[in-house]
Amino acid sequence: MPTFTLSNQSDSITSNNLPKRVATSSGVSFDIYDSEYIRPIAHLYDHRAKSERWLILNEDGRSWTEVDPDQLWFWTKEWQAGEQEADEERQQGLTQRFKNVDDLLSFLDE
Repeated sequence: MPTFTLSNQSDSITSNNLPKRVATSSGVSFDIYDSEYIRPIAHLYDHRAKSERWLILNEDGRSWTEVDPDQLWFWTKEWQAGEQEADEERQQGLTQRFKNVDDLLSFLDE
């Protein structure tokens, strides 16, 4: 059975805050980032296979979903606040839909 070691060291530039780092005896380590994201993000690295994966904790708090590392910005608290604001504006009827680009351009020209 693998053993786990907690460390506060990080070589990642993903966050200004140090992540929680766990290393296993099987050659896999992972960092948990929880300060700037809406839910914890895990960066798993397999040292033997030299492969990595990024995961976000699901809303159920028990399972994880893999995310593209180039899309991590979407899960920041700041970006999600903007998503929430846009959802509220849509619910209040403050947005407008257009059937095509020409209708949009005509609206912008008004």
